[in-house]
Amino acid sequence: MTVRQHLLELRRRAALVVACFVVASAVAYYWRSELISLILRPLDQHKLVYLTPAGGFNFVFSVTVMFGLACSVPVAIYQIYKYIAPALPPHFRGYSLRLFATSLSLLLAGVMFGYFIAVPGAIRFLLSFASEYVQASLTADSYVSFVVSYTLGMGVMFQLPLLMAGANLVHELSLWSLLKYERYFIVGALVLAAIITPTPDVFNMLLVAVPLIALYQVGCLAIALTNRRRHDTMK
Repeated sequence: MTVRQHLLELRRRAALVVACFVVASAVAYYWRSELISLILRPLDQHKLVYLTPAGGFNFVFSVTVMFGLACSVPVAIYQIYKYIAPALPPHFRGYSLRLFATSLSLLLAGVMFGYFIAVPGAIRFLLSFASEYVQASLTADSYVSFVVSYTLGMGVMFQLPLLMAGANLVHELSLWSLLKYERYFIVGALVLAAIITPTPDVFNMLLVAVPLIALYQVGCLAIALTNRRRHDTMK
């Protein structure tokens, strides 16, 4: 392909991503009542407020745009993969596609965990803290930012087994060394959870730390199986 053909191909794939974003945002706006009810579910009937005349519009607009981005990001990653796939070695193409599917599955699992478990726990604690002194009035913008950052943060953290598997491809890791440093990882997970969670509540901290520790165990198991299969192939 010539340079012009490469640019046309890139433009075509970028247009597909933009079209997906526009369509997904339009669908989100059409079903905005159901979508907003889903987002407000962790609040358990607590009402949000806005402080500017355009606050209500900004809230609906932010929800629709976030939904459009959430739907278009996987499409964008897939289009990037299809664009660079011809330059990849044939044996790596199938592996990279499985890698993409695994990463997307882990991301969705982290987002679902954050939405159904971590966010409601944090919200309940934050709204009950000092409730005898002050009354909570959450703004719509701050709540959307809180939910999005919390769920996406959990989605990123759920990529841990995949990162461990990638490191094992670059330099083979032994199961013994991973288990040897497990105690340090547990301490690090507790510290990271204490930093990430916006509450000093131990229960909410463990909601983040325990999945991280479990994911480390999953990564160790995946590395052990991968190394065993690799050694059996080399024999």
